Amino acid sequence: MTQMRREDATTDRVSMLSDVKQELLRRRLRERGSVQRGVPVVSRDEPLLPSFQQEGLWFLDRLDPGQTVYNVPFALRLRGELDVAALRSGLRLLTVRHEALRTRFTTAADGSPRLLIDPAGDGPDLPVIDLSTAHDPFTEAVRHADTEAQRPFDLATGPLLRAALLRLDTDDHVLLLSLHHAVTDGWSVSILTHELSEAYQALTQGRQPQLPPLTVQPADVAAWQRRHLTGDTLREHLTYWERNLHDLPTLDLPTDRPRPAERTWAGASYRAHLPRDLGHRLRRLATDHHASLLATLLAGFTVVLSRYTGQTDITVGSVFSGRHHPEVEPLVGYFANTVVLRTDLTGDPDFHTLINRCNDTVLGALQHQDIPFSTLVSHLKPPRDPSRNPLFQTTFS
Repeated sequence: MTQMRREDATTDRVSMLSDVKQELLRRRLRERGSVQRGVPVVSRDEPLLPSFQQEGLWFLDRLDPGQTVYNVPFALRLRGELDVAALRSGLRLLTVRHEALRTRFTTAADGSPRLLIDPAGDGPDLPVIDLSTAHDPFTEAVRHADTEAQRPFDLATGPLLRAALLRLDTDDHVLLLSLHHAVTDGWSVSILTHELSEAYQALTQGRQPQLPPLTVQPADVAAWQRRHLTGDTLREHLTYWERNLHDLPTLDLPTDRPRPAERTWAGASYRAHLPRDLGHRLRRLATDHHASLLATLLAGFTVVLSRYTGQTDITVGSVFSGRHHPEVEPLVGYFANTVVLRTDLTGDPDFHTLINRCNDTVLGALQHQDIPFSTLVSHLKPPRDPSRNPLFQTTFS
């Protein structure tokens, strides 16, 4: 399986840290009890609550039903002879294995959300759409992918995983998969593509896939999160963010058109390829400063933003994986969390100093990443502007 296109949510992994800083972070987290403490399995006979991140997306969906901004579509180009029955069986195996792929969101009598995990059935429907007679099958496949990406999900009725197989030729197919962000994130997309490939290869060879067992599921992690983020732990996190985000400025980027009164989600993307040698040199620069690659690139990004805005107090958002429990790493689900990275450029620091400042910022955010972004916004109560995102206006991943 080779990938045609991916439109997944971005993640930042703790593994981007240098060995020294990573071990330091692990020790700090272990001292706080945030790592190496197992996630217990909760009963499926009791009402299941979503995680705070999931609840935030559920609330936004209720506020604006039919919105597709939180769709996570991606496609896989499949070349060679394809066993469609084995592919269907592989998809079914993944839905049996990962409860997130069978999860819906219902509303309790008090108006709060609940998780509903459907029994494992035959897996998602996999309609086969023959495009082989089209004038340009690949262009037609891209059109189908775009159309699928804009189909809304119903969180209550589900399913929150959709699949379709496009046949471009007898030995050329495109598998479309689309999920709602409430049950997946960027890390999960990598898991799905890897496990589907492993399952397909095993099934076509007449053997059972040998995937490592999962000890917990997202519903267990959500229950742990709600128990963990209370009392002193919650106060410690909130105190950190209160101190670091006090008197937060608004990043005022000079635009060539007036800002609309409300966000429209209309936008575009620009892709550029950096020379491979530049990547090697950036990694060496990060290593020389015992910093993460994220912190090193963030330093450059903040310099550019400071130049464009004339501001020296720069705040950006970034997405962390939220998977600091070993048993959570192999799960499909929505664990990623947005954090706020604030960098001080006063005093005209040289770039080496700025890298160290950004690295300290990233390490601090990693230690306090457990607070869901929606909870942080609710606690800090920043002035709300429908034309802007609260707390930050640019994202760096």
